Amino acid sequence: MSRANTAAVFYREFLRQIRRLEKAKCTKLAVREPIRLDEWGHGQFCKLKPSNAYYAATLNRLLPWLSPSEIGEFPLVGLRDLIKLKFRDASPATEEERHEALDQALSALTELIRQVKLQFSSSVRVTNGMRVEAWSSYIRDPEMNAERSDLYLFAYRLRIENVGLRKVQLVGRHWKIHDSRNGLYTEVPKRSPGVVGQTPILRPGDIFEYASGTNLSTSKGVIEGSFQMEEIEETGRRKPFDAKVGPFQLIGPNKQPMDIS
Repeated sequence: MSRANTAAVFYREFLRQIRRLEKAKCTKLAVREPIRLDEWGHGQFCKLKPSNAYYAATLNRLLPWLSPSEIGEFPLVGLRDLIKLKFRDASPATEEERHEALDQALSALTELIRQVKLQFSSSVRVTNGMRVEAWSSYIRDPEMNAERSDLYLFAYRLRIENVGLRKVQLVGRHWKIHDSRNGLYTEVPKRSPGVVGQTPILRPGDIFEYASGTNLSTSKGVIEGSFQMEEIEETGRRKPFDAKVGPFQLIGPNKQPMDIS
C-alpha cells in the first residue's frame, strides 16, 4: 500500500472514531489512564486529576500538533477540525518527513482508539457535592486465563472528588455487577465497609482515587452502585447520604459497547 493510501486509511479511521462518540451523544473526549493489574487494591489521595505528565504524554501520542496547554478534554468539534487540518493541509516535503508523519499518525490513532474505548467504559455522576468518575479496563491475566478460560478479568478505577462545601467521609459501598445476559452476576451488599481497606475523609477540593476489579462469566457487563457517605457538619453531627455511581461498562477484547441508556 502506498503512503498516500495508508494516510487515507488512517484519516478515515480517525473520523470513524469521532463519529462513534458523536453517535453516543458525547461532546468531549476525556483523557483517561488505563488501569494496570498491579494497581488493583490500592487507593490514594490525588493532587491533580489525573497527572499532568499523563495528559502531556497522551496528548503527544494523540495529537502532537496541539498546544501543550490544551489538556484534559478534547471538544469533538475541535478534534475533528484538527484531524482534517493535519491530513488535508499538511504536506511533508521530504521522504523522511512523510515517513515520520505516518508513524506519528499511527501512534495517534492507536491512542485515540484506546481513549474511545475508555470513554465507552466510563461514567460520571454528581450527588450532593460528590463527583464520582468511574471507568474500567479489560485485564489480560495469563495465570487466571490458564486456570479459568471461562472467566474474563476487569479492573476499574473510581475517582471521588468533593466539589461541595462540607467535609465528607466515605464509610461504605454497594455494587451490582451484571453480565451481558442481563443477569446479576454478583453483588457487594450496601454498607460494605469502605474501599480497599480505607474510609477516607474528603475536605472540599479533595480527590480520592482507588482501583479494584472483578471477574465476569461473559466478555461484556455493567457495574452500577453507590458509596455510602457521611457529611460532617461543624458541630460534628453526621448526615448520611448515598453518592451514586453511574453505570459503567466492562468491555472485553474486540467487543463493542452495549446500549445501557
